[in-house]
Amino acid sequence: MNETVFMIHASFQPRKLSNTGYDVIYPEAPHVLPMKSTIDIEGEPVQITNGGRENARAWFTYNRDDPCDTTESQSGRSIEYVGLEESVDVLAEMMQECSKNNDCSNEDDVILALIGFSQGGTFAHILASLAAMGREDSFAKETKNCSSIYEIINGVIFIGAFPAKHSPLE
Repeated sequence: MNETVFMIHASFQPRKLSNTGYDVIYPEAPHVLPMKSTIDIEGEPVQITNGGRENARAWFTYNRDDPCDTTESQSGRSIEYVGLEESVDVLAEMMQECSKNNDCSNEDDVILALIGFSQGGTFAHILASLAAMGREDSFAKETKNCSSIYEIINGVIFIGAFPAKHSPLE
């Protein structure tokens, strides 16, 4: 979901948070989904339309060959979330920028909560896991900005999300 769509659908809660003094930001997922895909039907390639929304975005995809193929997403098996590392880096950079803009000298005063809807909720689950784990022991070591920034995550709200099943391919 892109930031504009989420702002429209969730505007009541962030507005309440803003009115009580919290800064609310809407990060945009970095992966733009293609409008068309080619699938195989009875041995013949067929081009299909992937919904009708231009600028549809994702935090990660489930298939390297066809970013719109979600057949494995609800299999219950561990799968690789393609592009996840880039999204983790994008959020880390955004969080670092936010912490620079606020007085974070006393980390006990910093409250960062994530609200994630659908795939964004699954992504928030991954980020919350980074905050809860020993950060250094997670896959975030492989990304360039994740050494300690996730420690400021203090809460997560998941809306219509599924638990993360990410298993990076070796």
